[in-house]
Amino acid sequence: MLEPARRLRRRMGRQAGFHHMGTARAAAIAATIVPAWPKDRMAPALPIPYLAWMSFATLLDCAIRRLNS
Repeated sequence: MLEPARRLRRRMGRQAGFHHMGTARAAAIAATIVPAWPKDRMAPALPIPYLAWMSFATLLDCAIRRLNS
């Protein structure tokens, strides 16, 4: 039996991988924030709203895709 992600990719074609881009982008933003935190408190705090927005947009995109399938 195929795993769920593979089944979804097979059903949706090329569009199924876009939610992975949002997840990767959120991980990259978090990876930028964490090492800079001990050095300066203000600079790493600035991308936190963007990280929250990217996480929300990725979850919203996944929910819309699930409802449309």
